Amino acid sequence: DDITILVSNTSNLSIVRAGAETMALALGYNKKYLEEKSNLQHLFRCIWVLITRFSNKEDTIEIGVIDALKPILTTASRQSKTFAFNLISCALKAALDAKETPAARKIALQTSSIVSQVHPLLTHNMLPDLARLYEQIGNPTNDLIIHQIYALLPCSILLEKGESSSLMPNCNSLVDRIDCHWTLFQIVRRSFAWGCFELSHRILSSRLLQKCSTQRSFFWLRSLSQIANAENTLCNCGTSCISQCLELLNSAYSTICSLAAVDGQDGTTSPAGKFYFQAQILRNRIDFIKLCICTRALCTEMIMCGGNLPFGTRQRLFLKNCPKQFRILAARYMQIYKVYGLHSCQQTKSSLRTMFAMCKFMEAFIEHTISELSITGSLRIQPEFSHPKGDKNLAMGALLLRLRTGALKPLGISKSTSRNTTELLDAIDAIMKCPCPFPIRMFQITPISYTIIDISLDIDSLSTKEAQTAIESSTDDEYVDVDDCGNEVVEALPGSPLKFIISGVFPRTFLKSAVIRFSQIIARTSVYYEGQLFDDEDIDDSNVDENGEEVPQCPRVVSRCEEPFSATLLPGGKFMLPIQCDPVLAEGQYRYSVFVATGIL
Repeated sequence: DDITILVSNTSNLSIVRAGAETMALALGYNKKYLEEKSNLQHLFRCIWVLITRFSNKEDTIEIGVIDALKPILTTASRQSKTFAFNLISCALKAALDAKETPAARKIALQTSSIVSQVHPLLTHNMLPDLARLYEQIGNPTNDLIIHQIYALLPCSILLEKGESSSLMPNCNSLVDRIDCHWTLFQIVRRSFAWGCFELSHRILSSRLLQKCSTQRSFFWLRSLSQIANAENTLCNCGTSCISQCLELLNSAYSTICSLAAVDGQDGTTSPAGKFYFQAQILRNRIDFIKLCICTRALCTEMIMCGGNLPFGTRQRLFLKNCPKQFRILAARYMQIYKVYGLHSCQQTKSSLRTMFAMCKFMEAFIEHTISELSITGSLRIQPEFSHPKGDKNLAMGALLLRLRTGALKPLGISKSTSRNTTELLDAIDAIMKCPCPFPIRMFQITPISYTIIDISLDIDSLSTKEAQTAIESSTDDEYVDVDDCGNEVVEALPGSPLKFIISGVFPRTFLKSAVIRFSQIIARTSVYYEGQLFDDEDIDDSNVDENGEEVPQCPRVVSRCEEPFSATLLPGGKFMLPIQCDPVLAEGQYRYSVFVATGIL
């Protein structure tokens, strides 16, 4: 509250920007704050007083008060639909009532573009007022045109194909007024984020590709144009043009891999590479489409066979393996989310969560569909996954929510395999024709900041005989083995404690880009039981299905530390942190998982 009052009573934009970032961070940790009506009214009143005071100034058209308030406006609008509605309503009313104030018009355009990114339906309902505002502006500058396009792009996905509206200006005519190539590229990036691939392909093919000054830029923009063309074809034609879509996507993926090879680094397989993110997103997208097409073909065959497949056939085994394949693909997206989530914007996080939800939805739908084909329920239905709440405004997110409530949940009541297969077939067709949002991080050809952590075993934690052997050894890591997967393996006696030391250096780019100055390193540990120490010839019958195949078991958590380990961050980002592990009481293979993060005192 004190920060809100301070921000509302100042005229220094630096203070406004710092206060907005702090309030947005506070709301992120307390998402129930705006659920109380008094808190919502207080926050909106203070922010609107500040906006009104700036809009009354004659030179406000050069002042970025909305840009300074963007963090808190975006966060509050995302958490409260009432806040977003009041913001766009008051901004449009002020702009339409004060025709002689250019600042009020610009503020209305900026707020409409912000609200449209979070709640496109609200902006869609305000199109009549926006049309009146556009008529008053007349010949807008490039800055105002960008805000118009950003406000209209999310609304365009809500209109049915072939629907025309005289209230919505033509985005193509607005794009034709822009001469700056960098501005056009920004519009392409935003179009990818909302699934408006037709506009992206038009700008790339007719405006940007012809103006490339280097060969690398040409190949990069051509790969983006191929992606836009493929996704636009998939949205318009569905599975009937899947071969053309995959051909374009594979060509774009090959181009990106070639660009990574030119840099002289393995940029498509290592997070340190410039094109790692782009290559992983595109490869996962291609694999998802291929899996959907294969599953669709098997569903068609099941329908022709009367809702069943012969036992032991390749089709039956492949359909049984489909949930596992979508589960693996979901794990890929989650790994990308964990690696890039800290370094990316909210739209990138939302897009990655939506892609993850697509794979989990397909996994759950297929398992419910083929559960009737299994004997004695050997297929274990996965627990219901929680769909990300913040992504429901995206076209794909809204579709997944409708399919989940209207198609997936009724499957638990229906016992007809033929009906379930038909529902799965319709769901795949709907997902294929729905625009899939691409992360804005796709357009940043820069590697992320990362650090290599060295893990060593504290010799003092070993027994006297083992410590003496390690000290006298010429190789420091002789008591540490490496398995076939490159994981370090330490042999320890049951009941004996172990102490590890992790060390490394955080990159300066990460520390400089952080909003808050870090002063500590924090680590949490978990111990998982992986299995027996030596393979036994006798297989436990409880882990075998009806076909004699072993069912993989999830690792069991043995212990998890309640209090994290911490140490002071040394100058230059260096750190060294000892971690004391609890002794294990039974013989077996255990995996020690260490989660490392930075924090403040």
